Amino acid sequence: MLVYEGIKSGFIDDVDLGIIADKIRNKYIEVVKKRPSVPEFNSWKNSMQYMRGVLSDSEIPNNAGIAIEYNIPPTGCRIDFMMSGYNKGKSNVVIIELKQWDKATEVREMDGIYKVNTYTGGGMRDSIPIDKCEELGYDKIIVVLTRPLEYRKKKTNKLLVKLKYGKYPNFVNTINNRYINYNNTVEKIIDKENKKEIFVIRPSKTIDISRLEKDPNKLQEMYDLGVNDCKNSLDKLKEYINFDK
Repeated sequence: MLVYEGIKSGFIDDVDLGIIADKIRNKYIEVVKKRPSVPEFNSWKNSMQYMRGVLSDSEIPNNAGIAIEYNIPPTGCRIDFMMSGYNKGKSNVVIIELKQWDKATEVREMDGIYKVNTYTGGGMRDSIPIDKCEELGYDKIIVVLTRPLEYRKKKTNKLLVKLKYGKYPNFVNTINNRYINYNNTVEKIIDKENKKEIFVIRPSKTIDISRLEKDPNKLQEMYDLGVNDCKNSLDKLKEYINFDK
């Protein structure tokens, strides 16, 4: 499989025109016979912007070959991004693995190889990414919560967390502080909601239901509550987004 091939100059044009992700998606559908997931499509949009910055280096020839999502037969493994070309008659290929890391910090450099610490687990560190939405500059932000207004997370049992994830001290720290970050975010959401800066849909009442609930009556009750709460919010939601009735 190969969902994009071309040269540096053409790739940069496609990114600048804002059509690179669409080209990759269309070819992906043609080859794989199914649509890529939304996260995968968004990863192409984000990653290709960064690669455009890398390729802006004038020392990289404009006719350098570019290949995206190259499948290695017969392994089924894919190479995210590949550059190819010739230097003094010798063929060269540069393989680039693209990562959607939330954060990376350099630890040390050795023989031209950089070692970094990477951070994922955004759902633990930022369960309700309201700050990220603001950072991206969205004019209208709609927050859909699965907990009622009065819900707040409780402090985690630090001993159990340490026993299970002791080998990952940064992750342990993230889990232990999650309730603080979550509750602070909820207070921020309430403040912004009162100022009409965001729109929030949340359950209007608490239903005693577990994460692995199997009682069909409780599941139906939860479903019906969600439908009714959403219907009851529609008029105000339309007003918030200036949508004509």
